[in-house]
Amino acid sequence: MISRAFFKCTSLEGIVIPSTVKVIGKQAFGYCTMLRWVELCKGLERIDPGAFSECTWLEGIVIPSTIKVIGQRAFDGCTILRDIKLCEGLEHIDPWAFYNCTSLEGIIVPSNLKGIGEGACFGCTRNSLVELREGLEEIHERAFSLCKSIQQISIPSMVKYIATDAFDFCDGSVEIIFSSGVKFLLEVSLREWLVADGICKLPEKYHVSSAQYSNPL
Repeated sequence: MISRAFFKCTSLEGIVIPSTVKVIGKQAFGYCTMLRWVELCKGLERIDPGAFSECTWLEGIVIPSTIKVIGQRAFDGCTILRDIKLCEGLEHIDPWAFYNCTSLEGIIVPSNLKGIGEGACFGCTRNSLVELREGLEEIHERAFSLCKSIQQISIPSMVKYIATDAFDFCDGSVEIIFSSGVKFLLEVSLREWLVADGICKLPEKYHVSSAQYSNPL
């Protein structure tokens, strides 16, 4: 599907993408502000940048197992998107993919996923459930910043890189649990990893970046 194929089709309410389509092009459905439902069939391999950006009436979507990459800002600004199912097969969520999806209530990543890009879930203020599965290796800068409803998150054993600001500007404190049983209390307002009461120190195998916050806009 070519880029901007249905860009700003403001009367479009629903669409089925057949299995013959391999790629949804850049901004293919961008600013389709009345788009309520999308059915993606198996066979689709990639969702390009901004494909569904600012689809402000889109409530839910299932990402089929044939998709490997969700592109940058693919669902940026889908403010009532509550439910998204990520199936096994997905390997990477690119930067800002779900930026400002303020109604998204949770995200469960499949075991094939290797990396969560910069700002992938930035500003998902209702996101209270984040389930990371074994296979994940990298959590990048501001990946879950401003996810104010997160209380606890478990880090899989294969994770090698976590940015210091991955959970910046969440309300209160987020408990970080490593696979070894080691627990951290992340005082996110300070943008630093702090050990609760000096219980332990960061396991040596984890590399933590020193990235600083900057406005994504």
